Amino acid sequence: MAATKRFVQVTHLVEVTMDDEKFDADFMAEFTASFYPYDTLEEHAEHLGQMYARGIVGDRPNEFIEGYGPASEMGIAFRSVYCETDLES
Repeated sequence: MAATKRFVQVTHLVEVTMDDEKFDADFMAEFTASFYPYDTLEEHAEHLGQMYARGIVGDRPNEFIEGYGPASEMGIAFRSVYCETDLES
């Protein structure tokens, strides 16, 4: 049996909640030194949202998120708003 390739476009809208006050200068400097050069809250929201959409992190309040620690301590929460798929022809 021959394998068939199919391309599926997935659009996932994720609501990311963060306690902005936890993302202070010290946190940003430490995160940048150890992980990625993110300077803004928006970059962190994008990073967290894509990790949630890809299933790397879940929506458990005390889940440990690499680089952030327990989600609840950083005020991080997720909500899937919608997920849409389209099979490319």
